[in-house]
Amino acid sequence: MFEGNTTNKDIYDSLGERVVQSVMKGFNATILMYVQTGSGKTPTMIEKKTKQGLLKFISNTVFDNISKQSETNNHSLVQCRYV
Repeated sequence: MFEGNTTNKDIYDSLGERVVQSVMKGFNATILMYVQTGSGKTPTMIEKKTKQGLLKFISNTVFDNISKQSETNNHSLVQCRYV
């Protein structure tokens, strides 16, 4: 649980990076946000003009890891669902 003054980067550093590292090891992962309507889920997940959302932080890390692994001729399939 995070307080109201927590930044998207703080959430990513605390939760998202661990999830991405697990995914890169072959595990399936889900980040579920379940809170009251109007409390900020969408701005937290999606990039806005002045700040990146979790999806941007996560996708950057995933594709950075894939590009590092591509030197070993590995193939990667990336799927993302956002509801």
